Amino acid sequence: MTKFLKKADIILIAAIIITGVWISSVLVFAKNEGHTLKVTVAGKVYGTYDTGTDRVIDIESGTDKNTFEIKNGYVSMINSNCKGYDCVHEHSISRQGETIVCLPHKVVLEITGDEKEVDAIVR
Repeated sequence: MTKFLKKADIILIAAIIITGVWISSVLVFAKNEGHTLKVTVAGKVYGTYDTGTDRVIDIESGTDKNTFEIKNGYVSMINSNCKGYDCVHEHSISRQGETIVCLPHKVVLEITGDEKEVDAIVR
């Protein structure tokens, strides 16, 4: 009777798991720190802000109100009058490409930077 998993199978599975963890960690930690926050409301740029300057900013559009904070290079949504408060419960962002979205109010906070990350190269 043969064993279900042989020694070579276990080594292969372990190698695949280790490689996957390594690739994931490289992708997570390789993102550049962002220096600029771009805020859009309903697809239009509301403003851009330096993430190096601590401040609290209110966004008002009709009856919709959101408040975000820039502190120590991190951006977080600290208040909103939308239902669910998903944007307020979202973690702080600081790296290029990270976003916080308030879908009911169509507010997007996006970290950008000096260097653009390449998603794809077309020849």
